[in-house]
Amino acid sequence: MSRHVEHRSQLHRLLSILKLRDSANDPSLREFLITDRGLHVAETPRPRPSWLGLDHRLQIRTRGRMKPFVLIVDDEFGLAEISADLLAENGFEVAIAINGQLGLDVLESREVAVVLTDLMMPVMDGFEMIRRMRADPRLASIPVVLMTALPEAVPPECESLHDVLLVKPYGVREFLDTVRRLAARTG
Repeated sequence: MSRHVEHRSQLHRLLSILKLRDSANDPSLREFLITDRGLHVAETPRPRPSWLGLDHRLQIRTRGRMKPFVLIVDDEFGLAEISADLLAENGFEVAIAINGQLGLDVLESREVAVVLTDLMMPVMDGFEMIRRMRADPRLASIPVVLMTALPEAVPPECESLHDVLLVKPYGVREFLDTVRRLAARTG
């Protein structure tokens, strides 16, 4: 999978191997460059605060003292960052995790009011993350918003696991109203 990410007014290219048949693979994001000598892939993931975040995996955005805490689990960096900025500007504390496993890690370490998740992601998809949340009594009551551009791809068994389905592209007002309403439920 290849992505383009803007950081400090420069465009960076990232590469990740999502699946490899009959072999283990490292799904880490790596920066790559195309030079006159060919393709160069970074040996190790390079931390970039605006796209890899803390511990190379998680980004927390805050603007002063903000509650409630919203977790965005999405590997679409641009959309996740726009959503995080929008929520931070509207009184929320926000973290971004780039896959379901990292999302579960955050849920284990932090009290979360609302989870916003994409469905299709590497390492652990949104459906599996939600399924594990609902099976854990400590996480089962956290409201979940499933965000997807392909509502027809939502497995039937996932229908009862999320609280709200937002179909991409969705409007800013619909997005904020949904998060506010669900966050108020967890008070």
